[in-house]
Amino acid sequence: MIRLYRRGDETQINVLFKTVFQKERTVEEWRWKYETLGAKDPIIVVYEENGEILGHAACIIFEDSVAERVDIMVHPEHQGKGIYKRIVKRLIAEIEMRNIKNVYGFPAEVAKKAFIKYGGATDLGNIALLVAPILVRKNFNWRSIKEANLEKLASYNTDLNSIHIKRSEEFLRKRYVKHPTNKYYFYEVEGEGYAVVRINGNKTFLIDVVGNQPKNIIKEVRKRVTTRFLISWAVKNSDFYKDLKGAKLFHIKSPMPIVVRQHNIDQTWHLTQADVDSF
Repeated sequence: MIRLYRRGDETQINVLFKTVFQKERTVEEWRWKYETLGAKDPIIVVYEENGEILGHAACIIFEDSVAERVDIMVHPEHQGKGIYKRIVKRLIAEIEMRNIKNVYGFPAEVAKKAFIKYGGATDLGNIALLVAPILVRKNFNWRSIKEANLEKLASYNTDLNSIHIKRSEEFLRKRYVKHPTNKYYFYEVEGEGYAVVRINGNKTFLIDVVGNQPKNIIKEVRKRVTTRFLISWAVKNSDFYKDLKGAKLFHIKSPMPIVVRQHNIDQTWHLTQADVDSF
């Protein structure tokens, strides 16, 4: 049976998530992703058989009718039965019913094919991973984003004609401050904009950059990195990709596919790690 989420399904959904992706996810993490992060109620489609959830597909909905397609998964023992097709078709029907114009996702190969075939989506290729080795590291005390004036940060904008998620005060609070496990830090260039980073071992992940001169902000961040590497990614050949390269980050590989469904096929996309719930 294909149906929409019912309260309490999250326990079985997390069991399925662990079976498919070999990763643990707590109910707290699930609630942040599905109950806190978006601007509207998410779309969660499940396939249930004999009381067991064996398939799942969902969308997190942000402002301005932009949504992230997430967690398309089918139990390994029940793949090849057409479940992918059925849950994706139902997900697309719900997307159209809610008049969501633009959807993006970073699917595994099977889910990618299903989303393209049954969801009218387009393959944009793979996300570009860029890295800068930091040869001279500084002593710099990064400020937690929980200390930031979010209203002020939300006043900064990147001049974009691309499809993107608005970096509103609400988005910043939900995305970073309320995250149940990850710690985020920020650096503000007064009057220009800001960057958000996450530090993990010897890597600093450049999660987002917002402002009229992103390349300048990235260069300022590089001066303050306290780890061995600065890492980020972007849609290849996008403005953000060019800014990262202009700040001396090197494109080393393209590990993850991006698939989109969009209202205006001529528009480009602006996506950073801030737009992916797993970073």
